[in-house]
Amino acid sequence: MPTETAMASLSDNLLVATILFYAGAMLAYGVEYAFGARASRKSSAKVLATVGGGATVADAPVSPPVGGAVTEPSPLPRIAGQIGVVLNIVGVATHVATLITRAIAAGRVPWGNMYEYAITVCFVAMVAWLVVLTRQRSIRHIGAFVMLPIVFCCWAWPARCSTRRSFRWCRR
Repeated sequence: MPTETAMASLSDNLLVATILFYAGAMLAYGVEYAFGARASRKSSAKVLATVGGGATVADAPVSPPVGGAVTEPSPLPRIAGQIGVVLNIVGVATHVATLITRAIAAGRVPWGNMYEYAITVCFVAMVAWLVVLTRQRSIRHIGAFVMLPIVFCCWAWPARCSTRRSFRWCRR
């Protein structure tokens, strides 16, 4: 019994670490979305076109860019997105450890009650997100919208019912 209690406590602590990693990844993805979207829109250059006139585009006057020289886009969004992916991978690793310690503590697979089922579904969703992300890296900027329900689901069920109480309920 002391080993089961220790494993349940370790599982609780690992879940807190998992939630923190996922929340950090969500914030990093949010930074990429907030600051990276404008840079991609500015990259498309406007082309002058003539309509029925004899003048060519080369004859048209070109005004200098507003605000001086054209600057390169900030590397912040790209770095934030990469940090989000790293935090996501570390979060999935701690999520695996959470599920394993929970299974050892309960003595069965960890989907016997709603708490365990919710964290298992969150794990499956995170693995699916990482698989999609490895196949299509261009969708990384929507990671904040993927992470929000995951963070909420991982946080809501442990906040709703204590894991120690649900652990005792599972052993009846």
